[in-house]
Amino acid sequence: MQFLAGMAIAMAGAWINLTSDAILRGLRAQRQLSDHDSGYEIPQNGFFRLVSTPHYFGEIIEWVGFAIACQGSLPSIAFAIYTASNLIPRGVAQHAWYKSHFGDKYPKERKAVVPFLW
Repeated sequence: MQFLAGMAIAMAGAWINLTSDAILRGLRAQRQLSDHDSGYEIPQNGFFRLVSTPHYFGEIIEWVGFAIACQGSLPSIAFAIYTASNLIPRGVAQHAWYKSHFGDKYPKERKAVVPFLW
């Protein structure tokens, strides 16, 4: 049962990660197809409504789910911790960049990495 729960969590994280990456790729493709460089855009769809870096959040969830599926083995827990300790500071920096680049246009309620919390 723990394995199935962990895999379900990991798959949910993978879905968040993949859909968020697809949204970013779509924004890049739109920019490349335009006649002029329109600069950066604020991602608006999917989990981007909640956090600045949902692809990082999804990846962290993936590895936490994997650690649960592995019944808390030390290597799987270490990898989940490493992933979080690597991606959370990057997410916070990306969030700060969005806020400084877009100013008042950037949604004030949007969090950096973890929906509704941080």
